[in-house]
Amino acid sequence: MINISLANSNLNKDIAGVDVINTSQQLLLQAKTHPPTESLIDAIKNISEETLQQLKDDDYKKAFWLNIYNAYTQIILSKNPGEYKKRSAFFNDNQINIAGIRLSQDDIEHGILRHSKIKWSLGYLNKLFSSAF
Repeated sequence: MINISLANSNLNKDIAGVDVINTSQQLLLQAKTHPPTESLIDAIKNISEETLQQLKDDDYKKAFWLNIYNAYTQIILSKNPGEYKKRSAFFNDNQINIAGIRLSQDDIEHGILRHSKIKWSLGYLNKLFSSAF
């Protein structure tokens, strides 16, 4: 779990007062320890895009997106471990709902965390047409 302390707690809160870093940390913790995650999934699904834009610092972005990536991997595989047998389909399926937008594991890994790099380029080549998200 990526854990960073927040100097300005209002930086990562949306209008409803949701701290997105803390919510992502809690989601990952609950995904690992198996209590219900539905309320946290709903909170992340309903955050605003403006809140995500407030994650201006790379450390905050990395913490949030790595927590989300790892949490959803655990959640999806705990519900259906057989999904990983078809790895390409697992990583390409838009199973993650963030701020009302459905993303895949590949969208998060190669589009957000690796700054729109081509999946098979070992991080050297940019995508010609990156996602609007």
